Amino acid sequence: MTPDRYIETGTLYGASARMASELFRTVETIELSKVMAADAAQRLFCYPNVTVFQGASGDVLPSIDADEPCVFYLDAHGCKEINTAGQGHTGLWDELEYLARREQPDDLVIVDDFHAFGGGADGPNPFWADTTETNILKALGRAKRCGVFGDQFAASCRNG
Repeated sequence: MTPDRYIETGTLYGASARMASELFRTVETIELSKVMAADAAQRLFCYPNVTVFQGASGDVLPSIDADEPCVFYLDAHGCKEINTAGQGHTGLWDELEYLARREQPDDLVIVDDFHAFGGGADGPNPFWADTTETNILKALGRAKRCGVFGDQFAASCRNG
């Protein structure tokens, strides 16, 4: 089954959500920053199939999820906005923990910012040290590596 639903974390300005709106029936995007979420909601207002949520992705994901296949696009780096809760921290591990509990075999998980896996590319960052392909697949449990495409790492949750 091909997913009709796209759920992303790390909205920023909404460019990915806007592109996804032409490919998916439903697009949901989660942004930690209140300022960035409000800005993205305004930019994406004319796209009726896009919904912007504000909050920590690990908290918001379970509240918007449905029992259908999804493409999950996870922005692996932390929020860079000063005075934002979670600044510098990546919500990736909370997101992967949630996805590991899902029982949807047709999910596709894409993790952005491959260049920074292992903690070196963006300078010393303790939140990135454990971000590796192996640890992402281990956190997901049942996922299989699809490959690296540009700056994204992809994994399929299909068993076969």
